[in-house]
Amino acid sequence: MDFSVWSYRGVDLEVSGTRDESYWSDLRVVFSGVCWACIRFQSWKTDTGRPVLLRVEGPEAYAVNARFQIEVGHHVFKLVAEDFEEPMWVAAQSIAADFNRLELSVG
Repeated sequence: MDFSVWSYRGVDLEVSGTRDESYWSDLRVVFSGVCWACIRFQSWKTDTGRPVLLRVEGPEAYAVNARFQIEVGHHVFKLVAEDFEEPMWVAAQSIAADFNRLELSVG
């Protein structure tokens, strides 16, 4: 799936993903209350057979929080792209996703 930043207004960052470039997006993820982000704005590819978006917890979250001085009350999220060594990061108070255009199989 190809992703890119769809919009960034105020403290809301919207990332859009598509499997077919004839659609604007198959998946939209909105990070709200963003206090910090290290993300590529142009398109990047992901291997959706592996985890692509993770909420960082434990020692890794502590290391990212300490390194970038993330404000209390924000969660750290990691986006993993195929062609880049380093992940992308977003620190936000909440996250919402629209899966309506995706056909998801259960089980």
